[in-house]
Amino acid sequence: MPAPGHDIRYVCLSDLHLGEQESVLTPLKPPGAGNGVPTAAPMLERLATCLRHLVEQNEGDQLPTLIVAGDGLGLAFGSYQETLTLFGFLMESLFKPGAELCDSIVYIPGNHDHHIWELAREAGYARQVGDSDKQRALPPSSHVTSPLLSAGLPSDLLNSLATRIGGGEKPVTSVEVIYPNLALVRESSDRCVLIHHGHYAEDVYRFFSIARRALFPGRPEPATVEEIENENYAWVDFVWSLLGRSGAAGRDFEALFLTLRNPDHVRARASELAARMAKALDLPLLPSERLERMVIKKSLDWYAGRFVTERFVRDGPYSKSTMKGLQKYVFGPSFRQLEEAIGHVPEDLTVVFGHTHKPFESIVSPKGVERKVKVFNTGGWTIDSRRPFEQIGAAIVFMNDALDVASLRIYNDGPGGGTVLLDVHDAQGQPGGSAFGATLEERLRGGVDRTNRAAVWDDLGASLHRRIKRRRELDRLQTDA
Repeated sequence: MPAPGHDIRYVCLSDLHLGEQESVLTPLKPPGAGNGVPTAAPMLERLATCLRHLVEQNEGDQLPTLIVAGDGLGLAFGSYQETLTLFGFLMESLFKPGAELCDSIVYIPGNHDHHIWELAREAGYARQVGDSDKQRALPPSSHVTSPLLSAGLPSDLLNSLATRIGGGEKPVTSVEVIYPNLALVRESSDRCVLIHHGHYAEDVYRFFSIARRALFPGRPEPATVEEIENENYAWVDFVWSLLGRSGAAGRDFEALFLTLRNPDHVRARASELAARMAKALDLPLLPSERLERMVIKKSLDWYAGRFVTERFVRDGPYSKSTMKGLQKYVFGPSFRQLEEAIGHVPEDLTVVFGHTHKPFESIVSPKGVERKVKVFNTGGWTIDSRRPFEQIGAAIVFMNDALDVASLRIYNDGPGGGTVLLDVHDAQGQPGGSAFGATLEERLRGGVDRTNRAAVWDDLGASLHRRIKRRRELDRLQTDA
């Protein structure tokens, strides 16, 4: 039976960061608990139960596709064993025999799970080489896929996990990787939802491109998605997807990285870091270790106020520089990729991204561009700041067959365990919004009066309150230790 107009066709999640202790979906370990592998994941089970509550109200028999829009796996700071165990728990919850929630998974890697793309890309190229005519030159290796659903490459790693969960015979689902953009295009080709993890909106992830032009004046700026990835993939892959798993040295640098990326942590530990660095370094022109400590501490304080990634910017849901970077990436390289894939850029365009961990909805129109684009940010599921930060939070984006888009805000951080919202918004941030959004509200609230929320959602909300509070307590304990 075909899907009626407001059935859920796509479910988009991002920034689960499974395997990282900062994630509210990763089972907590108290300080000194070691590196044991989780044996259960109750928060993931609760999340899947809530999604099932919405999807089971579809009128048609078409199951939705799950889209993981990057950083689903916390590969930067978690082992394969732990992160894949947790992703396996999520698969088991979503694909219970006879009660499957989705038909398949489309995985769009981000910066913290970029290596999922590298594994799929290299395996795909190996198949190309094996199938190629030996009388001809080897085919070129691409650093990106086409953005269309039909261009996905199988993830051998995640599909092997799906087979294991299925008992070693039949996988519970199929996982295909598309990178770095996924374009969902309506059959009439007049509407498109473009999904990208969001890391290329920030300068730090295009460091090699920026450094190249600084060191070699006159070099052109990358103009296509392929060129951006080609120039920066090694940097993104190593620093954000491999470094934390590089043995004991990787774990030490992980601890340093976790400190330096968060201005709160830098300020809190500036004196300690300055003392260590002063002992290890002999700074010229500074006659005493005390003076060295003072200069280094001042430098760290200066660093904390300036070099910070978007997720730690507290001025609002996004900074001007990141929104400018997103628009530059979308209206330039991504538009060119769409034109190549389908011949034009649909007039009705929605952009969905995550990465910043600060969910929001907006309509943007860059200067000099005569069009408006709807923007949804899916936020993230981590608590990694000792101070409550109300902009941090998570949302789930839903789409129907017509590619109407609605965002379900799950929670925002804040004092006392944060705020569980469970409200549906359109691109203008209005509750309900479209007819599709209103349908989701009715499913969530248990009727048109929108007063009685289903018990499974209240259970998720209460669990999130407890987890956020406990996560921050553990962070304080570990810092004070």
